[in-house]
Amino acid sequence: MDATFDVLSPWAETDPLPLEGITPRVADLRGKRIGLYANYKRAAVPIQNAVEAELRSRYGADVQIARFEQQGSNDIGSSDDEGPRFAEWLEKEVDTVIVAVGD
Repeated sequence: MDATFDVLSPWAETDPLPLEGITPRVADLRGKRIGLYANYKRAAVPIQNAVEAELRSRYGADVQIARFEQQGSNDIGSSDDEGPRFAEWLEKEVDTVIVAVGD
């Protein structure tokens, strides 16, 4: 009886979408709509509260602030898909975003 072997390639399939660099930073926050994103961890919202207070003390009425607070961990199998709401927030409400991960 002859042995049969399956030969597998060590190379993973690649994503057909080309890589893109990160979006450049905005030159000045004055006149911008700044998004403050807080993930679901407990320290994220207090971090963004401090960031908002600092932005307001530096720029006052020269900035608009829009908050997005992630409601859940979005674990696999979760019914809380916030993707559409998040995408709309990014597209329509903000010019730039500051992210807080509350670990």
